[in-house]
Amino acid sequence: MGSRNGPDGPCRGKEPRRNLMVGVGCGRKDDAVGHDDLDSRVHDRVALDEIALYAEVLEAVNFTDDRLTLEELDNALGLRTSASR
Repeated sequence: MGSRNGPDGPCRGKEPRRNLMVGVGCGRKDDAVGHDDLDSRVHDRVALDEIALYAEVLEAVNFTDDRLTLEELDNALGLRTSASR
């Protein structure tokens, strides 16, 4: 039978596991997105920021009937101008 996928992944070594207790963690809340209302057991700030950006795009898609224009996409991502091709 294959290895089980736990909170540290299936390939995690035998070193001590990280602490996922509620309220234990880095305690930093100085990021641009502001994750004050999220589960304190989540430690991956980069992943949380990516999820927040994806949510912004999904929200923008929800309000349009067509494909997003580059300008609408840039606006959803908080960018000022589209990248020129």
